[in-house]
Amino acid sequence: SLQFGGQFAATQRNTYSDSNGRGTFSFSGYSTALLDSTGRQITGSGYDFADFLLGLPYSTSRRYVDPQINPYGKSTYLRNRSYSFYAQDNWQYHSNLTFNIGVRYEYSGPTYEKYNRMVSLDTNSAFTAIEQVFPDQEGSLSHKYFPRSIVSADRNNIAPRIGLAWKPTRKSPLVFRAGYSIGYDTGGFSSITGQLVNQSPFAVNQNIASTRANPLSLRVGFPAIPSLTILNTYAIDPNYRAPYAQQWNLDLQIALTQVNVVTIGYSGSKGTDLDFMRVPNRSTNASLFQYQTNGANSIYNGVSVQYSHRFSRGFNMSSNYTLSKTIDEGSGGGGSSTVAQNDNNLRGERGLSSQDQRHNFQVSSGIDLPFGKNRLFFTNSSDKLLNFVAGWNFNGSLTMSSGSPLTARYINSSGNSTGAALYNSLRADATGVTVSIPKNQRSIQEFFNTAAFSIPSGQYGTAGRNSITGPGSVTVNMSVRKSFRLDESNRTIDLNWNVQNLLNHPNWSGIGTTVNSNTFGQVTGARGMRSMTARLNIRF
Repeated sequence: SLQFGGQFAATQRNTYSDSNGRGTFSFSGYSTALLDSTGRQITGSGYDFADFLLGLPYSTSRRYVDPQINPYGKSTYLRNRSYSFYAQDNWQYHSNLTFNIGVRYEYSGPTYEKYNRMVSLDTNSAFTAIEQVFPDQEGSLSHKYFPRSIVSADRNNIAPRIGLAWKPTRKSPLVFRAGYSIGYDTGGFSSITGQLVNQSPFAVNQNIASTRANPLSLRVGFPAIPSLTILNTYAIDPNYRAPYAQQWNLDLQIALTQVNVVTIGYSGSKGTDLDFMRVPNRSTNASLFQYQTNGANSIYNGVSVQYSHRFSRGFNMSSNYTLSKTIDEGSGGGGSSTVAQNDNNLRGERGLSSQDQRHNFQVSSGIDLPFGKNRLFFTNSSDKLLNFVAGWNFNGSLTMSSGSPLTARYINSSGNSTGAALYNSLRADATGVTVSIPKNQRSIQEFFNTAAFSIPSGQYGTAGRNSITGPGSVTVNMSVRKSFRLDESNRTIDLNWNVQNLLNHPNWSGIGTTVNSNTFGQVTGARGMRSMTARLNIRF
């Protein structure tokens, strides 16, 4: 069976807002930290709230449209066109062998601003010379052409896919499935455009870090720095391309009985040309800016075992265990990209992904009590009695998972020596001591071995990214449902009672990972404890 389809969209996004008009002040303990003779912070000194009381921020940022600079005001008019086509064939080659073959082409045109109020930065190869560049221009430093959308269109997003399902014989309890596909992520173009509009010279935008020689304060949070002639905080590689991922899977399904099924599977994926955020702070006339480009990669491998008991005799259950590992070069929280610590050593960012979760076990079940007509108990009871004892439904779930990895960070306290310090991307030094400690020795005061890390002795820390295993979680949830009939007119009272975290088990969430913080290694937060909700509906 053949299927074809397509889609076309012309999008207009008109906005009237300032992303950071009031400004942001960040306090880190930088100003109250004590330094030794080598300029390194003395452990235990520096407190962010003390900096706040003194009015001495570590960094400040603001971004707003000044009507005297931009006669169009805050309004921006973004335009975009996209289209896609696909073809798919479900081909039953034999009674026990079926193929699913398809291909998709997807084009998402880079977004442009109706009045060309977009700006990026043109640089030489060493990032020592920087100048602003506008739509439909050639950069005099790189000699690259910047189109109206600043970013060139990517028209090569052809995504094939193939899958198969095979049974050795028609009556065999075994089913083998496999698949492979390529997919592109074109959604990043819209967020890129949001960064390119409302920058200097169309807006006022600053991103400043305090120094020992020229400290920031609440009174003077946004000083004018004559040497900085370029205040842009974001730039994009004009050759930026949509990242893509290859995915593949193999699984074997075994029907033990008509209602009991076991599935053993393997899945993997490889991300290519993922986003990299850099801070190439090598020019004397430009402020600290982020430079977005491609080049990061990721790899995921996971095996899983799933057991399911289909609904039978008032009971059903589904359980799944997954063992997996994910490695990449730049993931942050929620899938976003973090800024590289050392702009000249992007390979040094390779480590466990922020989404890595080694073990994950889930089981859920539902039970209808065997009370009522054609059931095991109370079969011949009166309707009035059955109205109270029959129809009770219980559902429960258990989730046990490993923690996601964390990175030992360092807040720079000796001066603004690198742009990565402004984006909290500096890492601690690794001392060679084992990071993890036995579970029976962990406490809320020391979740991991803090002796494994120290304040960096050089400009960059030697600890790897995501080298701390975060806290896992155990959660049991339950729900109860029952409907009571009021009369022959089918008026009812419906009861629904839900309990989250039934065992009231504490699951830690926040862990202090800043090596020069007073909360380093400590548990700083917890997920929700037990909560219950009850709902009573009367239907008439």
